[in-house]
Amino acid sequence: MHTGKTILITGANGFVGSRLSRYLHEHTGWTVRGIGRRPGPCVDTVADITRDRDLEEIGSRFADVDAVIHTAAVSRPYDCDADPDTCRKVNVQATGDLATQFPDAAFLFFSTYAVYNRKEGSSTEETPVAPTNLYIATKLGGEGQVARSPNHVILRPSVIFGYSTTAHDNYFMTLLRAVREGREMVSPADQFFNPVHVEVVSRLVRDVIALGLSGVFNIGCNEQMSKYEFNRAVLDRFGLQSVPVKCGSTDGIPRPMNATISSEKIQRAVGYRIPSFPEMLDMLFAECQGLEWGADARSVAEGSMGKMKR
Repeated sequence: MHTGKTILITGANGFVGSRLSRYLHEHTGWTVRGIGRRPGPCVDTVADITRDRDLEEIGSRFADVDAVIHTAAVSRPYDCDADPDTCRKVNVQATGDLATQFPDAAFLFFSTYAVYNRKEGSSTEETPVAPTNLYIATKLGGEGQVARSPNHVILRPSVIFGYSTTAHDNYFMTLLRAVREGREMVSPADQFFNPVHVEVVSRLVRDVIALGLSGVFNIGCNEQMSKYEFNRAVLDRFGLQSVPVKCGSTDGIPRPMNATISSEKIQRAVGYRIPSFPEMLDMLFAECQGLEWGADARSVAEGSMGKMKR
């Protein structure tokens, strides 16, 4: 089931791309190759997917891959609003151009749970989409490009969290930086989601490829919570009950208030039950032991409190 395939990952320097690369190396016999805009431990080829020449070279060099996992994107809404042309070029045009280079391979595209925006939440893959900002709209545009591929897989994960030594663009690392810098974390109590650990996402991606699945799949934990509740739960699991989290409201970027999802479809398809949120917090805690925060979490908290008081 897990031998003999060749996998290509874009955005291999990013949080999800790098962790996927590591997971597939460790848990399969597959050959895993990475693309990034700069050198990195998971990057085999430095390339810019918005350049035609680079795309042609990628298509030629990796013509025999069995699957492409496309994680590269302009993913911060503020960056998208600041440079909408680049956002559209990367998230829509380059996604379609990349998929065209691999017509016979499975093409897995990382979209976003935020395409949904209905008051009651618990959206399934059949729920109508309703983008609330440019980033989400370009992700839907990318979905449209990928859907032309006969072997396409569109993944709509909720917020993916985990520890990272190289990439700092996930919700947990934002919380970690705030604690280490002694800043009070303001977390929206009016945004609801289904956070999921990156190892769980990686396992599901592996199984989707191994089973030859196609279609659209939500990915998230089976519990729903606010971003405030997430941050509070993480700090409590790390024994940082004394570190305050301020309950706030959403920022100035239009976002769905309730983008909670149902991930029953992918769980049934691969025969795997996504661990509970407390179990995923345990996974996070375990991977942090002996690392930057895990080794000195309490001293970090004490130092942070001292800075706040001053």
